[in-house]
Amino acid sequence: MPPPSIKPYPSITPHHTTSHDQPIPPLVSQPPITLTYKTMAEPLSTPRILAPHLDSFTSRIVRLIGQVEQLRGEQAIVDCGGKVTVVLNRDAHLTVGHAVEMVGRVNGDLSVKVLRATDLGSAGSVDFDAINAVVDATHRYKEIFYTAD
Repeated sequence: MPPPSIKPYPSITPHHTTSHDQPIPPLVSQPPITLTYKTMAEPLSTPRILAPHLDSFTSRIVRLIGQVEQLRGEQAIVDCGGKVTVVLNRDAHLTVGHAVEMVGRVNGDLSVKVLRATDLGSAGSVDFDAINAVVDATHRYKEIFYTAD
């Protein structure tokens, strides 16, 4: 049995005509509307850093991983390739001797105001050499990982 013949769609012209050969005006006579999409908040870039990088990231939000050395009220000293003073928020529950991942803003005095902290457990169970290698790679290829402000 031969395949059924396929009839092409009639061609459509930019201006259809009526039976009186009068052009039908386009439905919209305005230029096309361009819609832009803007999110409520831009994506947050949190570069991974160590203590020696702090002065390059003042007023920026960063990510640090280190070992809690000391707790003093609302502050802590964390070893992140060097001692860093962190100002804790009330949701941060750190333990001396534990590893912690922090997201925070670097202050002008190079302390870090913690926005979020995650206890990673005993510092002995964390491979800080691997973490340092990741930080090194993110700074070597920073155009991939974060934007410089």
